[in-house]
Formats: sequence, structure tokens, C-alpha cells
Amino acid sequence: MKKYTLTLLLTAAPLFAGTPAPVAPAPQYNSEQGFTLGLEPMALRPFQSSGNYDKSDYDFGYRGSLGYQFADGLFLKAIYFGYNTDVLDRSTATVGDLFHEDAHMSVSYLDFVVGQTFKPTETFKLSPSIGLRWATFNEGYSSTDIRTLTAPSTTYYHERNAFSGLGLVVGLDATRTLGENFSLYGTLKESAVFGNCDASEHTHFVQLLFELHGSRVVHQRNGPRRAI
Repeated sequence: MKKYTLTLLLTAAPLFAGTPAPVAPAPQYNSEQGFTLGLEPMALRPFQSSGNYDKSDYDFGYRGSLGYQFADGLFLKAIYFGYNTDVLDRSTATVGDLFHEDAHMSVSYLDFVVGQTFKPTETFKLSPSIGLRWATFNEGYSSTDIRTLTAPSTTYYHERNAFSGLGLVVGLDATRTLGENFSLYGTLKESAVFGNCDASEHTHFVQLLFELHGSRVVHQRNGPRRAI
């Protein structure tokens, strides 16, 4: 299990002659009150912590948000992220044998967060947030093995792993204005999600037996097996 550590930074006001020194409040960001809408296209590449995906090209993902901004900087926001890509597509051929395999993965999450925007300077904004995250992860693998010598046969194999869960998410957005129409934007998020992982696999075996006065087909199915 991957462990997550959240470090809290505390500040204390110095004491002078028994009297606490005044602490200036963090400057809040005053803005127009109303709804906010955002859409971010992203070029993403899959990464596997244990082993490597065979096919790891860049594919497009997206993130969209809908929220409400209050005049004092408080905001509520719903954020959706989606990404789907192929991670394996490979064929091998030998005498009497053709083997093909492919795999794909998809990930998505939906966040509901509340946060506060601060503006330490005229050109710099910070927006910490906290909320709930619903996340899903799906990974599928399939293969086809065609053998044409001796006893011709075809074997189909399918495997699927699916995770879904709910957890806590914390985030920090930062914006640095460089001009009237240009800014640098960065976001940092960390979440701990707990849920269920379902795994299933199916095997289909088809064998052709040719006889002198005809042919017959033998179809054998193994599975499915399901583990939770």
C-alpha cells in the first residue's frame, strides 16, 4: 500500500515583553462574483510503476471544470479529468503460428472541492483547496493465437482489471501574471482513494478437426474467473 504523508506547516508569532507581535492576515483576492468555466486539453504519456508499457506514445486527455467564485475569493468547483490510450499493440509470426496482443488503459476522476484564493502581490495568486475525489482506473488485455499446422486452432484470451473508489484530495493552484494577456499557471494535487478492484479473465479455444468426408468444429470455453 502506498503511504501518503501530509505535512502541516505552523507559524508562531514572536513575543516581545510578554505581548504578542501583531500578525498581518493573508491578503485575500477580491474578484467578481459568478460562475467559472474551464477546459484544458493535455498531451499525456502512460507510465507503469512496475514494468513498462510496450506502447507509450502521447495521447490527448482533457480536464474540465465548473465552479462558482465569491467576491471575497472563496470558491466551489467541480473538476472532471479523462484519459484513454492504447499501451500495447504487437504481432509476432512464425511458421504455423500467428500471435497478436493488445492492451489499453483509461483513468478518470471527479473532484468536488472548496478553496480560497489569495493574492500576495499584484501579479501572483495562490488558491489552496480541499475536497472529495471519485476515481476510476481500467486496464484491459486481449490476445489471439492462431495455429495452422497439425491441429489448426485459435485461442482467444481476454483480461480486465477495474478499480473505483472515493477519497480525499488536496490541491494548490498558482498563477503568475506576466502581461495583460499572458500568465504562467501551475497546479499541484495529491489524493488518497480507497475502493474495490475487480479482475476477470476469459479464454475461448476453437479447434478444427478435418476428416476425409467432412469436417467438425470443437469449441471449448474456459472461464470466466472472477476475483475481488
